[in-house]
Amino acid sequence: MTVLGWTALILVTAFNMFLIAFPLAVLGLEPGKAVGAGVLLTLAFGVFGMSPLGERLSRRALGLRRPKPEEEKKLRPVYEKVLARAGWQGRAPELFLVDSEEVNGVAVGSGTIAVTTACLKLPEGELCAILAHELGHVKHGDADRSRAVVYLGKLDFAVCFLLFLVTAFFGFLSGVYTVATFIEGYPEQEEEEGLPGLFWLLAFAVFLGCKCFGWAAELLRYLVALVVFCAARKDEYRADRFAAEIGFKECMVGVLKKIEKQEKTLKLSWRDFLFSTHPTAAKRVRALERTPFPEGEPYYPWVW
Repeated sequence: MTVLGWTALILVTAFNMFLIAFPLAVLGLEPGKAVGAGVLLTLAFGVFGMSPLGERLSRRALGLRRPKPEEEKKLRPVYEKVLARAGWQGRAPELFLVDSEEVNGVAVGSGTIAVTTACLKLPEGELCAILAHELGHVKHGDADRSRAVVYLGKLDFAVCFLLFLVTAFFGFLSGVYTVATFIEGYPEQEEEEGLPGLFWLLAFAVFLGCKCFGWAAELLRYLVALVVFCAARKDEYRADRFAAEIGFKECMVGVLKKIEKQEKTLKLSWRDFLFSTHPTAAKRVRALERTPFPEGEPYYPWVW
């Protein structure tokens, strides 16, 4: 895992801690306890995401399945060849399939890699390259880190959804009181406002506070996301390099050129490039072609 990868994971963790601890502190919980709750809940989600159970749940969520006997017959010898080339020691990741007509692969965790059924139609060398690429993600620790980020994203979503419900509730209360006051007419004397006016002020203050916190959290989320996606793109270059280093450079280039043809059919905006986990296939081909093998400093295009 690169320094950038670790930075991304730390930033996501810190953001989730803040997202939990700050509202608790505002509600009156002691700052130390609020931070402790944020740390405990965030680490629980992160550790669960990186656990074997989290990996199995991710398999199900992505629709992975075991290869059928005829598919296993084609995949297994190729996979064993890649493992031998990589000099893999210890237990190898289990092999799965995804039903899709797009050429692609995924490393779900340290114990799971998968390719799409479309990959079974590729020449053996290109299938080797895809498996080697995903094996590179496992070797570098990218798969486990990415899964932790995904589970922390689920925690982020849960907290933000709760914040949305609170904001909507108090916004509704303040709106109802405002409409009722407008229909009935404003009280002529301040004394007539009484408790309802104070209640409206409190509801509106909570609504406005939640809104401001939500805007600040959204801005921070985008800044953290930029680092996360940047780290993911660099991971792709490293996984490509791993495949090339164990002898599948030309095959990897061939696969990427097929993916490049798929990408040309898509209309992508600048946001798609900025918030993408993968560099364009054209950039990845250039990185492979400009990097000396088997030794030498890797050439990484600008990861944005």
